[in-house]
Amino acid sequence: MRRFKNGDLAVTVNSRAPLLNNGHIVQIVEVTGAIPDFGIEFGYLVERIDGQPFLVARSPAGEPRFPGGVQVYAHHWQLRPITRKRPGAAARRTRRRLAETA
Repeated sequence: MRRFKNGDLAVTVNSRAPLLNNGHIVQIVEVTGAIPDFGIEFGYLVERIDGQPFLVARSPAGEPRFPGGVQVYAHHWQLRPITRKRPGAAARRTRRRLAETA
């Protein structure tokens, strides 16, 4: 299930507080695996690359914390990889579109 390794970049998605926490670029600080205290089946310790704290995070008891802290635990499904290359068909469509407009 491991998608990321330490130092990888990701974008936060599927947050329980989407207006506050979705769309941040984060760096994977640690691959933690299961964290039963947080109800995480497979997770990561992440921090925002801009150094700002998350506006809200969940405590092990499930209560919201304001601010959430600079480093927080995230479920694997709350992170989307940042890729440098677009996959095959999408890349071809983009190149074709760019060629048509040139």
